[in-house]
Amino acid sequence: DGIDLATMLRQRIPELKEQAEHVECPKVTLRQFLEPYFLYDSCPHVQRLVTDRKAPTQRYIWDQRRRIERLVFDDEISSIDVHELRPGHFEDWKARCASALKEESTQRLYGDRTINQTLTALKICFNEGIHRGEIDFNPVQLVGKIREEPEDFGIYSIDELRRIFILEPE
Repeated sequence: DGIDLATMLRQRIPELKEQAEHVECPKVTLRQFLEPYFLYDSCPHVQRLVTDRKAPTQRYIWDQRRRIERLVFDDEISSIDVHELRPGHFEDWKARCASALKEESTQRLYGDRTINQTLTALKICFNEGIHRGEIDFNPVQLVGKIREEPEDFGIYSIDELRRIFILEPE
C-alpha cells in the first residue's frame, strides 16, 4: 500500500464534508441557552468570576436574572434556535421592549436603562458561550444601546422649601 496517510485523508475530505452536512445538531433555543445564566450555582460566567476572585454580588446576579426572565424569556425571541439568531432578531426584540406598554396605560413597561442593562447581560452570556466553545458568534455584539434621556430633577424655590419644612399655609 504505497498511499501515505496525507494522501488518503485528502481523498476522504469530500466524503467527510458531505457526511458532516447531514449531521443534525440538536436545537438549543435561546431560553435553553440562557437557562443556567445568572443563577449563582449554575452560571458558568459567575463560576469563572468566583474562581478568579472577582465574584459579583448576589444582588447583581439576581437583578440580571430577573431582567432576562422578564424581558427575554417572556418574549418570542426565547424560542429561536441560538445558532440561528442574528443581530436583527435582537434589534426587533429591543423595539418590542421599547414599545411595550403597561396594561390599560400609555406608560412604557420597560425603560431604556432596563433594556440596555438586559442587552449587557445578554452580551455577557453570549461572550461566555463563545469562551466555552458552545457557540461561534455573539449576535448581540453589534446591537447598539438605546440612548437614555437624562432625568429632569426639579429644583424647589425658597418659598416651596419653606412651605414644605415650615408648613406655612399658602
